[in-house]
Order: sequence, then structure tokens, then C-alpha cells
Amino acid sequence: MSCPLCEKVEKTQHPYLIKELVHSKWYLGDHQYFPGYTVLVSKSHIKEMSELSQKERGEFFEELMWAQDIIEKTFKPDKMNLSSLGNVVPHVHWHLFARFKSEDCFSYPVWRQMDKFAEKKISNEEASSIIQKIQRVITSSKAF
Repeated sequence: MSCPLCEKVEKTQHPYLIKELVHSKWYLGDHQYFPGYTVLVSKSHIKEMSELSQKERGEFFEELMWAQDIIEKTFKPDKMNLSSLGNVVPHVHWHLFARFKSEDCFSYPVWRQMDKFAEKKISNEEASSIIQKIQRVITSSKAF
């Protein structure tokens, strides 16, 4: 069985790619139910972070923290939610959700709204605009 995240990572061009890092590729989420939603995907097909060496695990975590910092600087959320589950796609990936107190569902886990994500699907043009906004912050921030 093929892995949809391996297929995504193997593409040299992807309309939702924000940045390629050493251990991961960072993508804008295909929906923006929570504005600023992104996904950091391991370049290696592993199902658990524990499969990485201690050095690689630390470097991957640094990439995750850098991505979080960029989202915080770009969208100025009240809180960040990070989630890595892998029950549906057993390939390490982290969901980064910017959360705002103005949300009706701020006190709920993001997954409680999952049935509504499709309502906020974005086009390639919308994705490009959001990615440019994020990349401007990347350019003005400490490089990774």
C-alpha cells in the first residue's frame, strides 16, 4: 500500500509547500478552518518519532519549533496546538494549529471541529497568498 505522505514529500513541486527543511517538508493545510493551519511532514517514512536517532529527533524537533515560531509571528495566535497522531496515516507528521480566543470553539480540541474542516477548503490561489504571507515572515526571521 502506498503512503500518501511519502507521495507528497517525493514531489519536487507542490502548491502548498511552504519550505523544505533537512528532515521535513512544511505545508500549508488544505483547509484553513483555523487560520494558519500547517503540517510538518517527515521526509523519512517512519511511524514514530522514536524511530529517529537522538540527533535526528532533536533536529526534527527544532524544525517543528521553528515552524511554530513562524506561525506565531505571522498570525499572532493566542495559543498554538501541536498534534501528531498517525492513526490514519502512519507517517510522522505534525499538525500546527493557530488558535484564537475569538473562536467559538477555543476551549475545545481542534479535532472536535474536524467535520467542519471541508467548509474552509482553500484553492491553490488562496494557498499561494497565505504561503507568501508566511514566507515574508521567514525572510525577515532567523533563517533555518
